Formats: sequence, structure tokens, C-alpha cells
Amino acid sequence: MKILFFGKLRDAFGSELEVPLADSLSVADLRHRLIADFPEGGEALLDQRVRAYVGASLVSDIHKVAAGDEVGFLSPVSGG
Repeated sequence: MKILFFGKLRDAFGSELEVPLADSLSVADLRHRLIADFPEGGEALLDQRVRAYVGASLVSDIHKVAAGDEVGFLSPVSGG
């Protein structure tokens, strides 16, 4: 599974990861797996404003993802 990170999440994870996945899991489970694998900075994924997408669609944390999916995490945008 390809996982892309945008905004401040790139600082913790880089821009892209390939993660082997045997079974489908929810986006919430994927978040927790990434937090366990990247304890330094991974907690940024717990922010409720971080949105996930699969393919070209924004999805909720209960959405199931599978091997071969492209998942992205978008950090909140700030500006002034």
C-alpha cells in the first residue's frame, strides 16, 4: 500500500511510504499502526483535523483500506 503525507505530516513521515498489508484494515487502524512504527512525530495523526483520502475521495476513519490502495493524509492548513 502506498501512503502519501502532506503538509506538516511530511516532517514526521517523509512524503511517501510503502507499507506491506496482508489484510484490509480501517483508516483508524492504519493511523495507529503508523503511530506505533513512528513514535517520534507520529502522534500528529491523532489530530482530528487530519483528513484521509483513498484514491481521489476523502474518507472517514471507519473506511476499510486494502493492499494496492493509495492512501493520503492531509494535515490542517493554516495561513494568514
